[in-house]
Amino acid sequence: MDIEAIKRKYRRNAVFYNIVDRPLRSVRERAVAKLELRPGDSVLDFGCGTGLSLVLLQRAVGQQGRVLGVDASPDMLARARRLVAQHGWTTVRLVEANAEDDSLETDSVDAVLCFYTHDILQSDAAIERALAALRPGGRIVAAGARRTTGVRGLMLNPVTMSYSRTAITNLDGFDRPWARLERRVGPFEVEERLLGTAYIARGIKT
Repeated sequence: MDIEAIKRKYRRNAVFYNIVDRPLRSVRERAVAKLELRPGDSVLDFGCGTGLSLVLLQRAVGQQGRVLGVDASPDMLARARRLVAQHGWTTVRLVEANAEDDSLETDSVDAVLCFYTHDILQSDAAIERALAALRPGGRIVAAGARRTTGVRGLMLNPVTMSYSRTAITNLDGFDRPWARLERRVGPFEVEERLLGTAYIARGIKT
């Protein structure tokens, strides 16, 4: 992963990220639902950005649970920290860290969310870090954009590729962004969203 390139992109994106995210709300809600969080659970938001998933995650785990948000972009995290302060959440902790750094406690969370974090999903090291933090039997859910096929692809892929380039450093694996994760977990499922231009993948750590 080119961390400096990612930081440069998100220094700019932090300004308008929350606005352009609005069409993805249904995908985000579905992704969080597939984590099957319960009150008291601990969850890792890996690549948490400006914190748009934090409301859903904190609501799901409750005051007895714990939410850990990790992101490499200080600009995105600054907005997430303002959100945490605004809500007065005491069970949400945000950490600025490279997704490939070995800085997460082993077997420390019940679930991991990777929402529109294509660069993380194309990094073997980052995936290993996420899975190391996940307890056996824990759920990991990844969601993001993808290149679709057929007639829909001819019409929609140019748009998908255009907006995706503003947020990721390369388009490797864009046909099946979940492939590296799929090889590392047990039961695995993928569902299409937004006419096939988005996906939600779910796996269990065995």
